[in-house]
Amino acid sequence: MAVGQPSAVSKAVVVITNMTESIRQHELERSTQSNSIEWRGEEFYKYFSVESVVGRGRFSLVKQAFCRMTGRSYAVKCFSRHQDAQRIDKSDVEREIQTLNHLRHSSIVQAFGAFQTTHEYIVVLQWIPGPSVFEFVCHLGHYTEEMMLEFAKDLLEGLNYLHDFNFAHLDIKPENLLIDPSNSTARLIIVDLGSARQCDGNPQTLFWQGGSAEFAAPEQVAGLMASTASDIWAFGVFLYTFVSGTSAFLDESFDASCSNIVKGDFYFPKKLFHGVCGLLKDLIAQCLKINTCERFTTKQCLESYWINASPSTEELSTIKLEEYLERRKYEISKCDDIIPL
Repeated sequence: MAVGQPSAVSKAVVVITNMTESIRQHELERSTQSNSIEWRGEEFYKYFSVESVVGRGRFSLVKQAFCRMTGRSYAVKCFSRHQDAQRIDKSDVEREIQTLNHLRHSSIVQAFGAFQTTHEYIVVLQWIPGPSVFEFVCHLGHYTEEMMLEFAKDLLEGLNYLHDFNFAHLDIKPENLLIDPSNSTARLIIVDLGSARQCDGNPQTLFWQGGSAEFAAPEQVAGLMASTASDIWAFGVFLYTFVSGTSAFLDESFDASCSNIVKGDFYFPKKLFHGVCGLLKDLIAQCLKINTCERFTTKQCLESYWINASPSTEELSTIKLEEYLERRKYEISKCDDIIPL
């Protein structure tokens, strides 16, 4: 459900320096023909007070911040400029901002401005008050196929929007799928477009830079060129994990797990998938094809029987999903980024 067409760099600075209680839509959508980033400087701290760290990435910290003029909450993604820190090139930060400024969709996080201080590059983003999708479900203590289907639709609609404009996210994983519970119906929102690339056929722009091994597609693990089809694979792994509380390709060792991914070696254990809708298993299987040309597209997923079926409202236990989350947090603490084979 797009709320506008992709545009070039938004006049984000207008939004930041003239914060009002209602951010006007036309201000967000105004753009220039240039792809340059209009960086602001040290005045960031004049406009914002920064609170606690709410997330960590490979090269960044995400913190909650409040606009001093309005009290509105924002997420600020901070990249260190220190020589001795885990740094990212400024050009990579600019690419992420440019990608976000091209996109306007309710299932994709929005960017509102960019600041360059003495110590950091700072990107001001939409604040999403909820946790990651699996944490949200586990906090409820139960979930249903109906809930899973609605979140899957949100994810597919966001990916379909990205893919329509030849963008691939390339790092779809539970931690990058947050839930906004602020409306009557909780909504899934895709965040962290730091790995996103535009599919222009240039291997240099789509060659994988690393990401979550567990959700990486075979072509990514093998060091081949990734594409929008890589997001579909990750979507399939996401569905598999959501319904079973287990990882589709996890094995006893890192190398064995990567081998399973490259070979597409997975199955549906009866113990875990007993009672699971056959239409859902069919959709997962269509997403986990080794050959990228054989994988479903986002449009095919949205037209699939399961997505358009009447889902069960029977409550499902979160016990296996809770166990998965604990294991996942441990793996992330060890850093699960992988280098292509």
